[in-house]
Amino acid sequence: MGNQPPDFSPRLDEKLCSTLLHSIRGIIWECDASTFRFSYVSPQAERILGYPSRQWIEEPDFWRSHTHPDDVLWCTVYCREATERNEDHEFEYRMIAADGTIVWLRDIVTVVRTEDGSTSLRGIMIDITGSKRAEQTLREQEELYRAMVNQAPDGVVLIDTETLGFKEFNDPACAGLGYGREEFAKLTVRDIDGEFTGDRLNELIQGIISQGHAAFETVHRHRDRTVRNVRISVRTVQIRGHHYLLSFWTDITEQIQLLETLRLREHYQRALLDNFPHAAWMKDGEGRFLAANRQLAAASGLQSPKQLVGKTIFDVAPLELATRNTEEDRRVLLNGRTKHAEESLPVRGENRWFEIYQSPITIDGQAMGTVGCTWDITERRAFENALKESEERYRRLVELSPDAVFIHTNGKFVYLNPTAYRLLGARSAEELYGRVALDFIHPDQREMVRQRIESALSRRDNPPIEELMVRLDGSTVPVEMVSVPYTYQGFDSVLAIARDISERKKVQDELIKAQKLESLGVLAGGIAHDFNNILTGILGNISLVRNGLAPSNVINRRLESCEQAAIRATELTQQLLTFARGGEPVRRLMDTGQLIRECSSFVLRGSKVKSSIEIADDLCWIEADSGQICQALNNILINAIQAMPNGGIVRLSAKNEVMGPSNALNLPPGQYLEIVVEDRGCGIPPENLTKIFDPYFTTKQSGSGLGLASVYSIIRRHGGAVRVSSSQGVGSTFTMYLPAVSEQVTGNRIVVAKEALAGSGRILIMDDEKIIRDVATQILEMVGYHVESCADGGEALERVRDANGKNTPFDAVIMDLTIPGGLGGMEAAGLMLEIAPDAVLIVSSGYSNDPVMANFRHYGFSGSVVKPFSFDSLTREVQRLIGK
Repeated sequence: MGNQPPDFSPRLDEKLCSTLLHSIRGIIWECDASTFRFSYVSPQAERILGYPSRQWIEEPDFWRSHTHPDDVLWCTVYCREATERNEDHEFEYRMIAADGTIVWLRDIVTVVRTEDGSTSLRGIMIDITGSKRAEQTLREQEELYRAMVNQAPDGVVLIDTETLGFKEFNDPACAGLGYGREEFAKLTVRDIDGEFTGDRLNELIQGIISQGHAAFETVHRHRDRTVRNVRISVRTVQIRGHHYLLSFWTDITEQIQLLETLRLREHYQRALLDNFPHAAWMKDGEGRFLAANRQLAAASGLQSPKQLVGKTIFDVAPLELATRNTEEDRRVLLNGRTKHAEESLPVRGENRWFEIYQSPITIDGQAMGTVGCTWDITERRAFENALKESEERYRRLVELSPDAVFIHTNGKFVYLNPTAYRLLGARSAEELYGRVALDFIHPDQREMVRQRIESALSRRDNPPIEELMVRLDGSTVPVEMVSVPYTYQGFDSVLAIARDISERKKVQDELIKAQKLESLGVLAGGIAHDFNNILTGILGNISLVRNGLAPSNVINRRLESCEQAAIRATELTQQLLTFARGGEPVRRLMDTGQLIRECSSFVLRGSKVKSSIEIADDLCWIEADSGQICQALNNILINAIQAMPNGGIVRLSAKNEVMGPSNALNLPPGQYLEIVVEDRGCGIPPENLTKIFDPYFTTKQSGSGLGLASVYSIIRRHGGAVRVSSSQGVGSTFTMYLPAVSEQVTGNRIVVAKEALAGSGRILIMDDEKIIRDVATQILEMVGYHVESCADGGEALERVRDANGKNTPFDAVIMDLTIPGGLGGMEAAGLMLEIAPDAVLIVSSGYSNDPVMANFRHYGFSGSVVKPFSFDSLTREVQRLIGK
């Protein structure tokens, strides 16, 4: 057909039509339907793609040879099939411009059949490259924030494809239909969908599974029997090998009238696609319409474009709109440049957005009129605004997230939220952009993390794992990390979310330490008990020998040294018992402030270290074992003295502290006493901080390794906690927390022992250790008592029964608390009191902190003797109870 333009109706002056075709911002073309060879291409082709119109027409296969290789096949097939069906059609594809760039085109094609039976195609190609890029950018931004948030403002439902039950859902999903969560969880899609039922619903589900996604509208039945219109977007997901439908519901009930209007408008616009797709016009220099298409006529409320010819916009548009449009025409005529704008215009009582092009018609260098086109972009603007709002909403959620969010591309950081850069010790994300992500992983774990990154990029599952990250200052922080593949700004990247688990690790360490002490306590208790029995024999025999020697005797002085050594060994057994099974504290109400002052005064006396004590005026009292608490304080103070060999000040403070339900020490909520001991000594090396409470751990040549282990055990058995912080060269701070009580006592009673006196009477001793029976017998016989002994509670019962039958009862019975494999003192006491209700029973044990020893009267005993006992402690207790 040559390079002649197609026959457009209504017919216009040829020169004016040529001007119109040259001015429209699109490529108008005509080609043979079978060969796709162009017979006409408008001059805009060279401006858009860089190829002159002549080249389009002269090259036989120009269109297919310049269409993108990935698009040419399907475009050819699609166009041929539509032409064979005699259907006008529209499609989008890519062409390669003369400069090598990719240009996206929307091609609107009309099938033209002539009387002679030949078929040709006519259409217009519109450059949509800019909008495609904008859509791609907006899509990537939306995907970024959707990946970071697992909830949506509307209903989100995970549907089981087999049962159609709701596997998971958010609150808007059930609340929007009037259901509570439990009630909604029992429903299925069949219970709520009012449009897709039976086979139709099955077909819909199968179609979604086949395609992988779908978007449609339906109606849902509300619990109150009304119906709600919803827009649904659904895609298939696979979780642990099972297929689900991830569905997003938007309630559009209130918008349905608007949507119906928009749907009718879309149908109307589709019906007009046989011509130019948008409203277009041509005006003379006075603003009179020279030509218009059917879209503009319809938009003006007219039946035919002919009705616009010869009129001005004032004849068909409101005054404000007409005045504005006329002023824009004058500017275009005056400056000779095309004007492109997006404007909000009133249309039938509502404001809508339009994209408008207005260009001058230049004839022989003189502007003779204007040509223009416009199309409604209200929906696009709404979509763009919605995307911007969504982006901002998701961005705020990520920025405020308590978890650290990282994105790294090619192994380098490209995004960090505030939690992330603060976790790594930076003041801003910019400090870390471009830094290698693996540099912030502990060297021992870098290879493992590198493999996880490769796994994430290859779309393999990556379950959460604990990692050790390295901050800018070189310190480390444990985190729980999960990584997933992600496309960021067009690049394959890794999205990593990390949670600081430092506090959780501390709690786990405390639990491990407690379990370690618990198991060692069983062993320690047995050792201490046996050791006490041995010490009882040693101390008792020493006391017997010393009792018969003059104080000035050299042997007496030697024995005194032996006795002191045995007493120090006794202190060691008491520390073992503190965290053993038998070392339960004997609690009494006590003034903690007074105890702190007394203990610190005693321990620091004679050392180079002085104390600074600060006790709160309103300090609560505690119910505790004063001996054990004093022992704990003594051990910490001794540690402080050893840390400051040249002297210094140790600061002690005590105040009330309230623990909430979620505290780092894992203590029950309530009122506590906080006792702090702070020194300015050499400090504790970081590698030893986690070991100092372990039994037998010590860095001192003369240490037993039980001092701080006893502290930990004492405080734990009192229902409290202890923690330590230290810096080498600065000092250490021990902080103890003990449950407080509201009660107080008025004072403490002091019992003063009396001097041992000569005694008389019958005494029965029951103990499974022969050495203890022998020592106790000799001590008591030395002061005048007649003593019998036996090894078991059963034999003791027989002795008491025989003595009472002969009317020669025992004045006192001393019984060992525990007899392995036999009847112990606690069991024998009850039976013995049935035989002799007035019997004087004395309990004896190496477990000084055993509840029976502390509350002996509750178990029927009149007194107690702690092993290892001395000459004085045994004789005084017996004389106190029987008075002779």
